[in-house]
Amino acid sequence: MSYAYDRYIFHYLIADSIIYLCLADEDFGRRIPFGFLDTVQKNFQSMYGERAHSALSFAFNADFRETLHRYMEQYNDPKNDKIKSVQNEIGDVKDVLLQSIGKLLENREKIDLLVDKSENLAHTSHDFNRKSRALKRTMWWKNVKLAR
Repeated sequence: MSYAYDRYIFHYLIADSIIYLCLADEDFGRRIPFGFLDTVQKNFQSMYGERAHSALSFAFNADFRETLHRYMEQYNDPKNDKIKSVQNEIGDVKDVLLQSIGKLLENREKIDLLVDKSENLAHTSHDFNRKSRALKRTMWWKNVKLAR
């Protein structure tokens, strides 16, 4: 469960009558803190087991401090958040894909323009060819009439 206070969220986990608690910024979400709590709980249970139920408060503090410190650094390091890294990579791929689609659409417009121009050129050249043949025939007949 989690409780919000100001910009901070208190996350806690209860396992085998032991409460595991951590405080995190809102930016951390829920996945990272609960992953941290789950790891701490499993490690604590494996190290101390049933002794934890009969121990005095802070009895394992000296022994478990380094373990907690190591896990805190591990879970606070953004490089160790695989899901966030994958999401960032997906975002980068999405950006590249959108740029490629934009360029593809630009190229499509240019291709359509070239097709229109080439069709216009084909019609113009056909008209030119027809008119030049007609002019050639007319000039031939004029030459024939002059030669007589």
